Amino acid sequence: MCWRALALALFVALPAAVLAEEPAAIATTPVSGLVEDAAERMGPVLGEPGVEVEEASAGLRRRAALLRLRESLAPLEDPACVRVLATLGRPLFDWDAFAARVGPLWPEAYPAVDEKGELLVPQRLPPQDKADLELLSISGVLPLEVAISGEWARAVGVRHAGPPLAAAPLRAARAARLEGLARFAGVLLVVRGGGVAPAELGTVLLRLDQDRVSWPRAALLDAAGSPLERALLESSFEDGLRFMAYHYLRGGEPAMIAAMERPLVDPAELMRPGARRGRPGDLPKGCSFGPRGVAALLTGRSDAPWADGLLADRFVTRSDGAPRGLLVFESESAAGNAAAALAKLGLETVPEGPRLHFLLVPAP
Repeated sequence: MCWRALALALFVALPAAVLAEEPAAIATTPVSGLVEDAAERMGPVLGEPGVEVEEASAGLRRRAALLRLRESLAPLEDPACVRVLATLGRPLFDWDAFAARVGPLWPEAYPAVDEKGELLVPQRLPPQDKADLELLSISGVLPLEVAISGEWARAVGVRHAGPPLAAAPLRAARAARLEGLARFAGVLLVVRGGGVAPAELGTVLLRLDQDRVSWPRAALLDAAGSPLERALLESSFEDGLRFMAYHYLRGGEPAMIAAMERPLVDPAELMRPGARRGRPGDLPKGCSFGPRGVAALLTGRSDAPWADGLLADRFVTRSDGAPRGLLVFESESAAGNAAAALAKLGLETVPEGPRLHFLLVPAP
């Protein structure tokens, strides 16, 4: 890595709060000029023309961003999953309470993409602080330019992804890919603006996402109302970014768009992008939380070591009220490791090759 790439990486990785001071001027600059140049800044792939743009209030932009989050949490509103959680006595997801809790975290100056794929932007550029001007100095772009370009890429991604599918895990995975695309596009803009080829930084690129696009990730995760809620947000905000970085480093921006066009990408693939693993068949209908969600449900944490070997999960509420669980792993040995770890938590499983069957004890 050349010295310029290293210097840029070190600067961009600094949280904005470290550099922030009193806001500077430039507050009256219209945003329209930044938007007009967005496609040119992003190039012909992520900057694909034809994105509809509209000036919108902070409230409307916040609402659009919240609806994106709702897609990330789709399994929590799936009737099959609601039945399972209710039987277990777990907290049920309350969208209105969630929106009231996290809504104030949305940066009011940020653009957002609505459910139609339209880019909503503020009317004017917000005041700039020292960190903003330092970013302008080293990369030639203002933070709002980064946010607009990232959301422009998201709008392009919406077009290529097509409408959400009915299955909740696939809807959540689609939202995660769009989130990863927007955030990674913002990283690419800053790095290229600093005169560095992104490929020089490799996986360091993942550490350069400093919430210049979309929600403040750490604050959002801290505001989650349950381990399961947090796990699904982590899938969107962490796995989605890593998934897009993987495809960029192997095929550039066209590979990122191609990854958006695959409707059957699920949460398991987000965790292990590029892994050659078969898709399990003969699965019962029921609730699916994805690997992180299952780990949070069974252990209280999303980072259980066995989670990245999980290919599929199903939870079905039986007629006697006891939820039946099925976990399908990439190998018999991976299933055995998970069974041993779960046994230590008091959950007995019945192995069947790479599959584990078990019953969950309903709440008294």
